Order: sequence, then structure tokens, then C-alpha cells
Amino acid sequence: QVPESHNVARDAFASLRNTDLVEYASVAAAKRSVLEDSLITLERTGGNRWEAFRTFERGAAGDYAAFRANVERRGTGWRQWPAPERAGKVPLGGPAARYHAYAQWLMTEQLSSLSGLDAGLAIDLPLGVHPEGYDTWRFPKMFAYGVSAGAPPDAFFSKGQTWGFPPVHPQRMRESGYAYFIDAMRTAFQHARALRMDHIMGIHRLYWVPDGHEAVDGTYLTYPADELYAILALESHRARALIVGEDLGTVPPMVRPAMGRHGIHRTFVLQEELHEDREPALPRPVKASFATINTHDMPTFSSFWRGSDIADRVSLGLLDETEAADEAKRRQTKREALVEQLRAEGFLAADGDDEADVLIAVLGWLAASSAAAVVPSLEDFWLETASQNTPGTRNDRPNWRRKASHDLESVFALPEVSTALQSITRHRGGAR
Repeated sequence: QVPESHNVARDAFASLRNTDLVEYASVAAAKRSVLEDSLITLERTGGNRWEAFRTFERGAAGDYAAFRANVERRGTGWRQWPAPERAGKVPLGGPAARYHAYAQWLMTEQLSSLSGLDAGLAIDLPLGVHPEGYDTWRFPKMFAYGVSAGAPPDAFFSKGQTWGFPPVHPQRMRESGYAYFIDAMRTAFQHARALRMDHIMGIHRLYWVPDGHEAVDGTYLTYPADELYAILALESHRARALIVGEDLGTVPPMVRPAMGRHGIHRTFVLQEELHEDREPALPRPVKASFATINTHDMPTFSSFWRGSDIADRVSLGLLDETEAADEAKRRQTKREALVEQLRAEGFLAADGDDEADVLIAVLGWLAASSAAAVVPSLEDFWLETASQNTPGTRNDRPNWRRKASHDLESVFALPEVSTALQSITRHRGGAR
């Protein structure tokens, strides 16, 4: 007999599918009701699987689970807890803690099952952690407080960026023998064939913005790059995995040579590399790179091609009308230069000039390059115009909440998806 909680969860999921945006808290609550019943069944059944979970629960996951349970019990971030709890002493065990350990165990199992695939998993290593999260609570000395990591003003974000998380303190990290950094790398490498490191420039220096100030008021702090690169080299070698550095934005001149010396792959992004006043307008990706059209922080291909992202930047106050007009002219010149190059190199027919034709040509061009991998965006295949994330915005944009136009079950039956994948496969076979 199906438990009543499962019927309630089924109805909740049906309702949530009809919402305009992803409602994460409601989705998590519906999933939790099912998983808690599953955990009860596992305990009653016992056996080897129950013992395997109990072993997992007694490890580091148990400490994390106790923290999560205390967050629920207190209903606040850890900085508002009583002094002993702020110092790391929280109640152990209990149903809530066991649930969180169980969820971590299931996630670990699922990742392990996927990491055996031929292609392996590419996992993202973010630059920072939540200011009220487990890491800052358990390892408080590793972080600098009263400041936030960010980025200075540049051509794309004229006001700079403040990312809202505390940076790792370089001196304290070094004094601890880099234990926290090493543990983070080893955890990521448990399942990753390729590890994408967000903002690889942070190995060399990181932009700190004082709390309560604008991004223009920040300053750079230097990090022990040589020592951090040594750890990256050792841990990636032990894991038999490669590292891809996100080297976009304000990139100091020493970063890319250092990446090359240490075998770290670059990120080639067409939107960043396309320059209308250069010959060729689009240079070929180097072999040690992951090539793509855009990133999750950039406009989709269709938005870029149509120039609708320019109007969006005006609405955010990142461009004034004069700057927007200049950018629109540059964009038109870039489009023309890209089309000319794709035709000259045989990827675009003489009469193929709409955005769908250009997209397929661009994917083929990237696939035929010597780049180590091509990483397309699935939503580009059906010419999605809305971005998933707009950096520098928080409450005024539904970042990471917009639902895809098609569900996963039907997406690979779309003819435009098949056409795009066929182009990549055909040209990748003859990559040079």
C-alpha cells in the first residue's frame, strides 16, 4: 500500500509542475516526505544496505547532518546561535540529522554510479560558500569576515560585482597546511573526471569588497599561487582527472602562462573571443581548452545574436543609451565578421544566414577544432532567449528559477536538438 505521504507528495509535484518558476523550498519539502518514509523502511529492513548507511553516517556526513538539523531547530543562521553552538558544539543524532545524512548518502551513491560512465562527470567547483553555511561554521578561521569576494568594474559589468560570500583567508589557509583546500579538492575529485574551477584567477589574487560598500571600493589581495598550483597538480594526478580553469573577465597577464605550465585547461568562450577588428575575427581554440559558445553568466546564443541582451543591460543600468547604441553597432559588425569567417571556412552555406543556420555552423566549427572538449548549452539548441542567470542581480531577477521550455523526457526528440548534436558529432570525428 502506498503511504499517504507519497500521495500528498505526488499531488504537490503535480501542482509544482504548473508554477511559472521553480519553487525550491516546496520541491524540497515534497521530496523530503518521500525520502523520510524511505529511510524508515531502510531501518526496518536492516541488512547490508542499512549497515552501509550507518557507516557513512558516522563519518564526516554525520557532522554536516548535525549542523543542518540545528539550523532547522534554531530557525536562524549559525551566527545567531548560543556561543557553544557557534563554537561547533551542536546536538548529535535525531530524526532531522539522520534524514540529512541519508540524503547525502543517496546523492553520493548516485554520483558514484554516474562517475563510471565512459565520458565521466565534469563537476563545477564554485569559488565560495554560503556565509552562513557549514564550511564557515566548522572552519571559521579559514574565512575573512566583514568583506565579500567580487570583481572590479569591467566592460561587461561597469559597476563591478559583489558576490556576497566571505573569501578564504590566504595567510590562515597557509598556516593550516592548506588542509581545507586539499579536503575540498579531494571531495570534488571523488566523482569528477574533469573539474571546472570557477574564477581560476583567485589562485593568484582575489578582489575583496568591504561590507556596505560598492564594488568600486574593493581591492585585490594576493594568494600563494605557486603552492596552490602544486596542490592542484598533485590532487588531479592522484584522481587521474583534469582541471579546467574559468579564465574569463579581468585576467592578469601571469594567469594563463601559469595555467599552461601546470597543465590546467583554459575556457574558450565564443562570445568573449569574437572580435570584429581582428583577423581572423574568431581565433581557434587551443588544444588544452574546453570550448563553448557562452557560459551560464552570459546571454544565450539567440539573445547574443539578436542583441536583446544589450537592452537588458540598459534596464539594469549597466549601459546608457549612447553606450548601448555603440554596443549594437559593434555587435552587428561581429555578426558580419563571424558569418564571413564561417562561410570562408566551409561551415556555413552562402544562403544560410538566419540564426538557426549560424548556430549549427558555430557548433560545427567548435567541434572541428582541436579543443579538448566542446561544451554546448542545451537551451541554445532551441534558440532560447532568456538567460538562467544575470550576475550582479539578486532579488530583482529569478536567477536559476526559470524553467526550461521542454522537459528532459521530450527534449532529445526535438528535431533542432538532433540536428545540433549530429553537427557536433560529425565534425568532432574530424577534429583537428
